[in-house]
Amino acid sequence: VQITIAASCTINAATLNFGSSVSGTTLIASAVTGNTTVSVTCTNGSPYSIGMDNGANASGTQRRMKSGTNFLNYGLYTDAAFTNAWTTSATNSTCTTTNSCALGTGSGAAQSVTIYGQVPSVGSAPPTGTYSDTVTMTITY
Repeated sequence: VQITIAASCTINAATLNFGSSVSGTTLIASAVTGNTTVSVTCTNGSPYSIGMDNGANASGTQRRMKSGTNFLNYGLYTDAAFTNAWTTSATNSTCTTTNSCALGTGSGAAQSVTIYGQVPSVGSAPPTGTYSDTVTMTITY
């Protein structure tokens, strides 16, 4: 009798919403922050890492949200202090610390991973609009 249990992982992402009533003058004065939680379910004992790309509207390595022809910079972080930026396209071979991505070991049950975001203060009020971006998450196991 024999059985082979293959490693597998799923990730359920959620939208990080910085708020719907932020005024342009608020962004002149201070950064706007937010966070969201994604759910990761991996086979018990399977190590994993979660990486993200720069998003659909990036300029170089700067992530940007877009509304019409206007852009608004933002950052994604692994910590609530916004000191450890979430690097792009992390894999098990290049992502070795939780300071640059999310690392974990599956338990067979859903595990929560928090993503912190920040829109830095700006020099002048951005135009009104709904700014958004799409970031692709990759889980490697």
